[in-house]
Amino acid sequence: MNRLHQWLVGVMLLIGLSAPGIASNIVIFGASGQFGGELVREALSRGHHVIGVSRTPEKFNYKDKNFTAVKGDPTQIDSVTAVTRNADAILVALGDRETEAPEKTAMNMAAIALSTALAGKGKQGPPVIVLGGGNTSAANEAGMLEILAARGTGNPRMKQIYLSQWATYQTYRKSSINWTYVATPLNILGANNNGDASRTGKYRAAADGSLDKEPNTGLSRADIAVAMVDFAESGKYSQMRVMVVQEKPNR
Repeated sequence: MNRLHQWLVGVMLLIGLSAPGIASNIVIFGASGQFGGELVREALSRGHHVIGVSRTPEKFNYKDKNFTAVKGDPTQIDSVTAVTRNADAILVALGDRETEAPEKTAMNMAAIALSTALAGKGKQGPPVIVLGGGNTSAANEAGMLEILAARGTGNPRMKQIYLSQWATYQTYRKSSINWTYVATPLNILGANNNGDASRTGKYRAAADGSLDKEPNTGLSRADIAVAMVDFAESGKYSQMRVMVVQEKPNR
């Protein structure tokens, strides 16, 4: 959000009014994916102007007047610079397709491109809210791999995903931009017919990694989107990793 928008949001929150009515330009990388689609719907429902970025924008079928499809490549600095020029906030929900190295996935290449394109704006630049993974709540890479082992999978593909998410988090940590890295719980509700995937609008957030130690903290994609748009609107957790889980764990 620009400074005027942040000031208006602050004033409205101070006097007890709702801020979502103030429209912002929100750029969404990965808007054509499952998580990206949830982000688009959540942002539009709050009255924001959404710029959905894709290499094939003609495939978008959103009819909302506040949605604009744009062709772009989140891994290319020039493309990122052009697409985000007037952005008040940027949401990133990119996959990590198999590559020769974790650092070469779209997640991390986009982190490099965004960190370079927005470097001059520093912490005063638009919030960049990044969808990560729950494993990145660990203190270091060794701890992250311990989480992987404890979860009982020896799948090499899963290890690459974890390493990719960790590499992406490290790229943002070294960056000067206004980033927030969102660590999700292991269990994404509804992903494999494993729970209620509906939107509740409720979640808990913590930046100390403690929530990952709780059992049954699964959250739906829709509620993860709620959290990410909340962080974009509030500017909370700037240059921090934050984990989001369901409001009350089922025991």
